[in-house]
Amino acid sequence: MRAALVCLSLSSLVLPLCMGQAPRPQAAAEPGGANLPAQPIGANDLIAVSVLDAPELTRTVRVSADGFIRLPMLKQRIAAQGLLPAELEEAIATALRQEQLLVDPVVTVTVVEYFSRPISVAGAVRNPITFQAVGAVTLLEALTRAGGLNPDAGPEILVTHTQKGPNGKPVQITRRVAVKALFDSADPEANLKLYGGEQIRVPEAGKVYVVGNVKKPGAFPLVEGTETTVLRVLALAEG
Repeated sequence: MRAALVCLSLSSLVLPLCMGQAPRPQAAAEPGGANLPAQPIGANDLIAVSVLDAPELTRTVRVSADGFIRLPMLKQRIAAQGLLPAELEEAIATALRQEQLLVDPVVTVTVVEYFSRPISVAGAVRNPITFQAVGAVTLLEALTRAGGLNPDAGPEILVTHTQKGPNGKPVQITRRVAVKALFDSADPEANLKLYGGEQIRVPEAGKVYVVGNVKKPGAFPLVEGTETTVLRVLALAEG
């Protein structure tokens, strides 16, 4: 009876011990590991693997180009590409048990840096850029990182990504997004979600070239929605 009273008076943290169930320890996070959003791991990503009470297995490793990682003392390579960090933790723990290196391994995997999700922005933007998609990224955010559109940007933005086709071979899909729908109308369907691997290209607007006996020869952009006539172009060239 006295033992029961002692158990009831203890906090909930000690209660599992009174019931004969010790809480499962957690592996310490790798020092310097980044707290990045959990998303599928890809080739060339840098990950931190921590195994409780096994410092010889705790290290930072880079995923190979074919999507595998190697850990010391493990004979087999471990497939990492396409797995979430929690799924890779279980895969590593299973490999350690199968090769009888540890009886009940406690593994923690964190992503230090993503390298498998590049998004490139090029064309008629102020600062062409390539960056990694970490977490949710939208088309507007990508264009903002590139400094926005140049004045000579055309009426459309091309967003290209690669996906598996019906026969399993990669095919390129290109979507055309109207600049007016994205910026002026604030159409949410035009503000595409990006997951990495996209190539964003902003073509320049069409141009009319005026040369010869005019005050200001040069190239003049065609403005969408306005009628372009010879007189209008000559006026732009100041006659």
